[in-house]
Amino acid sequence: MIKEIIDIDDDYLIKIEDEIKKGVSLNTEEVNYFLQCLMYLVRMKIFSNDCYFEFKCDLAQSIICHYLNDLNVTNYPNMTINAIGTYITGHSFVVATFLVDGRTVNYLLDPTYIQFFRKENISDDKYIVFNGVVIRTPDPGYFIKNEDKAIIDELNYNGFGVLTNDLARAYGNSFYNTKTMVHDKMFQEIGGDIYINAFLKGRENLSKSRDELMSSGMYIFLEDYKKKRYRNH
Repeated sequence: MIKEIIDIDDDYLIKIEDEIKKGVSLNTEEVNYFLQCLMYLVRMKIFSNDCYFEFKCDLAQSIICHYLNDLNVTNYPNMTINAIGTYITGHSFVVATFLVDGRTVNYLLDPTYIQFFRKENISDDKYIVFNGVVIRTPDPGYFIKNEDKAIIDELNYNGFGVLTNDLARAYGNSFYNTKTMVHDKMFQEIGGDIYINAFLKGRENLSKSRDELMSSGMYIFLEDYKKKRYRNH
C-alpha cells in the first residue's frame, strides 16, 4: 500500500518550491508535504498497472534528480552495486539534502523500493545454492529484521524517509545480504553510518536526460501556476 494524495494544495506546494529555490529553511511539515507530493507525482508518472513499480527505478531516479536540480537541491543519484557492494541486487535510488529548521537533513528517496516486497519473492525457497555457493537469493525485502519493519513499511508507504542511521542500516543491509558467490547464508550486518557515508558520494549518470523526459511526458515542470498539471495528471 502506498500513500495517495487526492487534492494537492497547489499554492502551498508552489510556496515551498519557491522557498527551496531561494535557500530558505523549511520546517518539518513543509519538507514532508513537498516530498509526499513529489513521490506521489513520480509514482503516478511511472505507474503501468503494477503498484510495485518493478524495473522503474532508473526512470524514477532521473525524474527526481532533474526536478531537484531545477530547485537547486543537492542530490546524490546512487546505484546499489556501486554504493553498497558487488554481486548484489542492482537498484537505483536518490539521497537529497534539505535545509530543515536551520540544519541540513538528508533524505532517502526511493519510490520503487516496494518492488522488492512481493510475497512470492521474499521466501527462503528463493535461495539457490550450487556446489556450496549461493547463486541466487530472495529479494531485499526478505532481509528486513522484525525490529526494522515499521521504519521500512513507512519508507515503502511514503517513498521517502529521513536518512537516519537506523533507516540506512536496514535499507543498506537488505541489499548487502542479497550478495551471491558466497558460501553461506548468514546475515551480515553493517552500520548505518557506513552506508550514509557511501550514499552521500553517489554520482551515478542518470538513465534519461532532461530532454528525453520532456519528450516522453515524464518531466515534472516548474511553472508558476500548476493546477493544469495536476488536473491532467
